Amino acid sequence: MANKHFFNYSVFLVVSKEYIIDLQCFIMDNNNIDLNLLVIFSKVLELGNFTKAAQALRRPKSRISRAISKLEHEVGAQLIRRTTRKISPTSQGLEFFKAIGPLINGIQSEMTALRNSQDEMVGTLRVTAPQDLGQNIVTKIISKFIKIYPRVEVETIITNDFLDLTKENIDLCFRAGKLHDSSLIQKLFMNTDFTIVASKSYIDKFGTPKKLEDLNKHRFLSFKGKEKSWLKEVKGIKPIVKSDSFPMILSMVLNDDGIGILPTLISHKYIKSGEILQLFRDWKSPTEKIHFVYQKGNVSSKILKAFINTASEFSANFKKESN
Repeated sequence: MANKHFFNYSVFLVVSKEYIIDLQCFIMDNNNIDLNLLVIFSKVLELGNFTKAAQALRRPKSRISRAISKLEHEVGAQLIRRTTRKISPTSQGLEFFKAIGPLINGIQSEMTALRNSQDEMVGTLRVTAPQDLGQNIVTKIISKFIKIYPRVEVETIITNDFLDLTKENIDLCFRAGKLHDSSLIQKLFMNTDFTIVASKSYIDKFGTPKKLEDLNKHRFLSFKGKEKSWLKEVKGIKPIVKSDSFPMILSMVLNDDGIGILPTLISHKYIKSGEILQLFRDWKSPTEKIHFVYQKGNVSSKILKAFINTASEFSANFKKESN
């Protein structure tokens, strides 16, 4: 089986008009020639000895020597002089090398360009995510992704509604919680816990709650009434605002409007910068699993795989920074 660095003799790539003429003439006179032999010959003269050529082409040195002998037999002329110390091209060998060298290099360049064009990501990726993830996490992932793959167009739908992926032609969605649709694939993106937070100005004005039960004496910002299950031991919390948007609760916390509970993936950087304070550090928060969700038919999509890899790297780095 031919080494992956070699050409299959039955496939010919041409790079210019001059090369087409040269290659056609050569093939007409040598219709059984193995182009691998030309590659080996060219590499031997380029590097100056069999050993280096063998290393570059990842072939045994003995096979390189046999290939040169076979080529000389097929063209009916000695191409390389061999001594125990060195090799050198014959006059015919040097002329032959000058003739085929640019051709071989041109073919290799064209093959590399062809492989690169196949590997390059080109197309459109449609992504949906809820508001909190979309504004705080997905934007950063997309920013990194489009720098790596500039020819991929990313379309986003930021909504808290769970959309029909087939109907909306969506490639990937980010969703918290457990998936119930068995026709879709679910893969873990990241886990997030929650923190109870307030601004320093709010604490300076209203005081620091000493225990969880004190929250019912404070201005509380509720996310969908989740505090009833997250803080079961606390009775009598009466929120001044209820919202289905974590970004809105974050904005109100930053605006000194009250105490809220936020996912760590949102609150982390604000706590780190000192813009908000984390209260009750010993409080054991619930853990929410966030998943990639996509259709089974998209498993082989190179663009989707690349985006998921980029997102997974982001998740791993975020976890390191949070610890």
